[in-house]
Amino acid sequence: MQNDKTEVPHYTAHDVVLSTIYLPILIRAAKDKQTITYGALVKGAKELHPDNEYVKRSIPVLVGRRLNVLRQILRENSLPDLSSLIVSTSSSDAVHLKAKTERKRVYDTDWDSHASIIDSNWVKYPYDEVEFAEIKERDPEPKAPSREELKRINWDYWQENKELYPKWFRSKNEEVMSLLLQGYPVADCYKRVLDRGETQGSKDIKPKKNAKKLKKFRRRV
Repeated sequence: MQNDKTEVPHYTAHDVVLSTIYLPILIRAAKDKQTITYGALVKGAKELHPDNEYVKRSIPVLVGRRLNVLRQILRENSLPDLSSLIVSTSSSDAVHLKAKTERKRVYDTDWDSHASIIDSNWVKYPYDEVEFAEIKERDPEPKAPSREELKRINWDYWQENKELYPKWFRSKNEEVMSLLLQGYPVADCYKRVLDRGETQGSKDIKPKKNAKKLKKFRRRV
């Protein structure tokens, strides 16, 4: 059972609280048939919850991880992934691997009819409240994630999506880490590195022979 993705003992208070806060913002975007960037999602949360300490300390680079609880609940209830509405900070490109298909499902879903089901699922993810009063003096401002935390974010994303990337991508880990350290969301990092590989070629791939394959990967990212 250790490989069962429905088990979530590692979710933190930040993960659960921020997922509940991001949910209505994403549903509003779905109803309006709009997309949203990581930065706009964080900004919207701060405007709606200016006094919430979890929200105050949130940063775009960690939004993907914070949405994992929400993705879990949506999967368990056979609902489309709302995170497919998120687009790159640098362009209108989707960061979800199956954005076109999933986004249509999101737009076609009557989210009001599923509200009570989604709300009732949060109780399955208990967490310990963070005592912000105890850390405010020594840590008054939100900090960027450490290199070790970014490594974990990178690892989790790769494990979930590695089958969607070409073999040469395995050698690009340092490029991904470099972008993560600059503050880019993990899905955006992977897309940038993939685009570079398509433009520059790779020692493991013959560009002409595999042009269609690379084009296919690019569309899915």
